Amino acid sequence: CDEIARVIIDNLTGRVYNAVDGERIFVAGAQVEERERVQAALEVSERHFRVLVETSGDVIWSVDADGHYTYINGPAVEAILGYTAEEVIGRPITDFTHATSAQVLASEFQKLKETGARLHFQGEYLHRTGRLVYLSVNALALLDADGKTAAGSLPGIAHRVAHG
Repeated sequence: CDEIARVIIDNLTGRVYNAVDGERIFVAGAQVEERERVQAALEVSERHFRVLVETSGDVIWSVDADGHYTYINGPAVEAILGYTAEEVIGRPITDFTHATSAQVLASEFQKLKETGARLHFQGEYLHRTGRLVYLSVNALALLDADGKTAAGSLPGIAHRVAHG
């Protein structure tokens, strides 16, 4: 009975002991507080960067290893190309380029995946209305711990290019 009371009391302080031999098997209090503090800081940081990305005038995007959009900041892509983020997500990066630019972009993307070299591409994109929009795209591959391209982690930024 004393050991049952001890477990209950220690649970209140965040320490859990084996009721049979008294060996401590878990420490929770300080670990939980630290985890909650780190989680709160991470959430603040994530909100901060989400606001920066969502209010950027540049199109900021990520694609998977197959070149399909996994993220794109909606306000910018809508302002520049006339599409909503929902219309873009899941589609290949070449779906929004003119045919001649699509071939070059696909080739550059393949090089990025194979070598990790920065992708820099200037090409003709198609606005929802059909008019051409000239964009400069810069991207680099995010690598995993082994130095390989991590699927789903190819961020990029597209800027409008003044075309005379």
